Amino acid sequence: MSWLRLPALARLFCGLWLLWLGVSISTLAAAQGIEVRFDAERIEINLDVVVNAPEPLVSQIVYDYDHLGKVFPLVSRSHLIREMGDGRARVRADLKGCILGICREMLHVMDVVRTNTGWNQGRTVPAQSHVRASEIQWRIDGVNPTQTRLQLSGWVELGRRIPPLIGRPLMRREIRQQLATSAARLEKAAQPLRPLLMENGELRVEH
Repeated sequence: MSWLRLPALARLFCGLWLLWLGVSISTLAAAQGIEVRFDAERIEINLDVVVNAPEPLVSQIVYDYDHLGKVFPLVSRSHLIREMGDGRARVRADLKGCILGICREMLHVMDVVRTNTGWNQGRTVPAQSHVRASEIQWRIDGVNPTQTRLQLSGWVELGRRIPPLIGRPLMRREIRQQLATSAARLEKAAQPLRPLLMENGELRVEH
């Protein structure tokens, strides 16, 4: 594999973490903590950030499975495959990353369990995805009427080995870059939804 292809791969793999959670860092978000580890085969990530948007709006955006590309730059297309009851859903996202004119595409299918009362969970469906496995846990909590705290921890196994001397720093850099991009887009996506937020904190449903 050409080394020039590694940045594109890095953008794709970090997208596995960003698909379902609008968790990121930007000038518009106050970051409490971000940790990224990579051992050439497995990525581990821990996040604890505050986003400048109300919790109902953040949740609305994060769980809008058919429009994930509005926030996450790696997603070229996404859709809900099916609801499975009790807050469970299977979701597909087509990812595409490019650098220096070299592009790579990847399919990611995940089973998501949404609890609405605490920690949520997502797991890759290996038979339908281009990665070996992943598991993440996250929660979305309102800090005040205008800010939301998002916490995330998890891992992904890439299914292919990237040489450590080149792969490790590059992967960490690309993950942080994608986190920052997604944060700004998350907060921007919340702006047009603000008129739908009622005084009681619930979203008004328009027909």
